Amino acid sequence: MPKYMSYACLFNFLKLNIQTNSRTLGLLVSVTSLIRLSPKS
Repeated sequence: MPKYMSYACLFNFLKLNIQTNSRTLGLLVSVTSLIRLSPKS
């Protein structure tokens, strides 16, 4: 496997990872803000 091919695969994987991570991060932020806004039980 040529080196540049593996680099392209790695880049695509990282790009996909960042997209899913930002989505998960947004969900996490909204959940934590919901918990913070809700009165403590």
